[in-house]
Amino acid sequence: MKKLIYILIISISIISCVDLNEDVRSKVSTNDYYKTLSDADAALVGLYSSLTHNYSGVDLGLAQASWSYYNRLYIVSFATLTDDVTPGLKGNDAEYRATCYFNHTSVGSKFTHLWRLSFEIINRANAIIDRVPSIQADTASVNNIVREAKLIRALLYYNSVRFWGPVPLVLHETTSLSGLQVSRTDSATIYDQIKRDLNDASALPSARNNYHVTSGAARSLLLSVAVTQRNWTEAVKQYNAIINGGYGYKLFDNFSDNFSTTKKNTEEHIFDAYYYADGTTGGTGNVNAVAVSEAPIYGFPGFKAKGSATMGVNFALRNAYKKGDARIAATFSDTIYKDAAQTKKYYYPHFRKFRDLTTTTVANSGVNYPIIRFAEVILNYAEAQNELGNTAEAYTAINKIRTRAKLPDLTANLSKDDFRDAVFLERRLEFAEEAFVRYFDLVRVNGSGKRLIEKAVPALLNSGLKATDSDGGLSYESSLTKNQNFAANPKKYLLLPIPYTELLANPNLKQNYGWE
Repeated sequence: MKKLIYILIISISIISCVDLNEDVRSKVSTNDYYKTLSDADAALVGLYSSLTHNYSGVDLGLAQASWSYYNRLYIVSFATLTDDVTPGLKGNDAEYRATCYFNHTSVGSKFTHLWRLSFEIINRANAIIDRVPSIQADTASVNNIVREAKLIRALLYYNSVRFWGPVPLVLHETTSLSGLQVSRTDSATIYDQIKRDLNDASALPSARNNYHVTSGAARSLLLSVAVTQRNWTEAVKQYNAIINGGYGYKLFDNFSDNFSTTKKNTEEHIFDAYYYADGTTGGTGNVNAVAVSEAPIYGFPGFKAKGSATMGVNFALRNAYKKGDARIAATFSDTIYKDAAQTKKYYYPHFRKFRDLTTTTVANSGVNYPIIRFAEVILNYAEAQNELGNTAEAYTAINKIRTRAKLPDLTANLSKDDFRDAVFLERRLEFAEEAFVRYFDLVRVNGSGKRLIEKAVPALLNSGLKATDSDGGLSYESSLTKNQNFAANPKKYLLLPIPYTELLANPNLKQNYGWE
């Protein structure tokens, strides 16, 4: 238990080097740091690296301590809790499969890692917010570093309050063992703090600068928060601020350009987890390790590099795309090799968004992972305008997404409920395999979320897998019983369990409904 208690203390003594493509979490004490603007810049790089790098440098007491936030941790913790993903052909880890079938518990190491990593990143942000203002340097530069840290803190709390509901709200750097046993803060207070941080961050510059967040990212997240809270007027206000803010955001003409290593930080990209493909065959370093997990065992035509096939496609998702949808080719590899000699092929869809076609090592992917892109801004706006009864604006927005996908305009004169369903379907197709989108859509329970949950349960209960085929060492697995637990008590699964080890270490934490 001592290791659990010390985790926040350990995390505050970690400062970065100067480049995202290195493992920036070194062991320099904060007492010797934050003296110059260069120190502050390096600490900020370390904060960004916390979102991506596959080596933490911190002993979290777990085998998964190398799994970064917008990377493998997404696959093992959240993609599997949706109706988009099933265990892959080689996804044999017992805890991973339990998550896929809604048999996970509060003792799962993957959710424990997520909890600890979330607060590690928040603590890094807090250290910057607390310490950087005292540096004697250019005021604008100092202020912007603090604003970037506030945006990332807001992002982590925005995700956390949707994962667990009330969580401890810690707004200052943890520097001693005293005061670690923090109680959960009500969700409304957390949302208020998220919006304060994002409003502060909206004063950031608007111009893109590699991995750095901008005022456009702050406003895009404020728009997302407004939609989550069903504040439709505020959502439209933030959308207008984005459109009129001179950011130059627009949809790529080709959907696949969102996942190109040559078009990073352009047009549609608002905030990405940034990858450099500096890793190895094991997927270490600053690489998008989702690529190896999504890739088939023996490769696929046109790209023979082999993957681990950890993550599988729910056939219900693949079947939801209409013929001619331009997103299909960028989202799936429908035909894969069936044998090591790469001579036999068969139809078995695998995800493919994050495979880097510029490298022959599938684990060494430099494809960025979108945290929010302009397509989501448009669909959030479409949802808000529909809820406000502004039909023309809502249709114009959603049809921008459909036009890019080479689909006809949405059927006219839909009811408000049917249009809402159409938005959620479009989100599912547009953002398949992108971090947390489908998961958070499924757990939105007020208003539209309730209808979504009701409509999603049949899909969750039937993945569309039908056969068993052991030929070539591959096997299908029917998941018709995948989510019986979900169907029996869906309310339980609207929040994650508070990790059991954290409850033991902090008696002020209380478990979520259904996980006692």
